[in-house]
Amino acid sequence: MPFFAPPPPPLAQEVAPEPEPEAVSEPIEPVAPMPEPVAAAQRPDIEALLTARWGVWLGAGALVLAGVFLVNYAVDEGRIYLTGVSMGGAGAWRLASAYPERFAAIAPICGVGDPSTARRLAKIPTWVFHGAKDDLVPLQASQEMVDALREVGNAAKFTIYPDAGHDSWTPTYNNPALFDWFLNQKRQAPSVSHLR
Repeated sequence: MPFFAPPPPPLAQEVAPEPEPEAVSEPIEPVAPMPEPVAAAQRPDIEALLTARWGVWLGAGALVLAGVFLVNYAVDEGRIYLTGVSMGGAGAWRLASAYPERFAAIAPICGVGDPSTARRLAKIPTWVFHGAKDDLVPLQASQEMVDALREVGNAAKFTIYPDAGHDSWTPTYNNPALFDWFLNQKRQAPSVSHLR
């Protein structure tokens, strides 16, 4: 199965106009320059648009973005990392469980996962983050995933920020230890370069 495929032609029927993008808060200053290229999908409604237009599932936008990087840049395919926050955290769980052979490590942040998929994630280094005072995604969602992973032999790391609410991504992405941890993970699976 190709890593990504070009989208089918648009449906004859038009979809509703795209909503205006939501206002974005001030950008967070990076703790240090990233040694590798980083791709970050920032369009919160992209999955809904892709699903409405082409009937693709959650995570398709991330697969297309990864495919663009694989085709256009010299990418170390053993060092493809996946992270996401909130709905993107849920997408990270789902994408990693659908394509576990593609990722060297994952770091879902305050996202709901499906514990029944833990066996598929057993060999992927995982670091999970959540705010203890999250009133949108319960801490229990991450705890259940971590427990399920540990039951199948994944030594998942789990960081709980005791005073954080839903915004547990700011302290996570401001922590250089996460990026050091990512760069210490390398997937040993066969190359997917034939999918370029």
